[in-house]
Amino acid sequence: MEDEPTFEELRAKAQATWLERCAEREARLKKMSLEYDKSPDVTMRPDPSQEWSHPDITCLSCGGAKFYVPQWVTINGVKTKALLVCAFCKTNNVWDWTIHKWELPL
Repeated sequence: MEDEPTFEELRAKAQATWLERCAEREARLKKMSLEYDKSPDVTMRPDPSQEWSHPDITCLSCGGAKFYVPQWVTINGVKTKALLVCAFCKTNNVWDWTIHKWELPL
């Protein structure tokens, strides 16, 4: 008949299992992050530090046609929304690509 494992042995085994699972999770997250960095959602977004323009979009406040794009929302490579900051008056507005209009606050 074998002796029951001590509390310390059980705790050490649980700790080893926990560390192993944490390492597996970290490896999975790193792989997912590398894959996401290659997706069109990331590679095709405008550089937030450079001015960007679109022929159909003008600022609601001043009519300017150049923007900075700090946030760009896509789903599977399809543009849905973008936070546009006017390069002239610095107004923040959200452009909705699905309806091709500014998203006005309620």
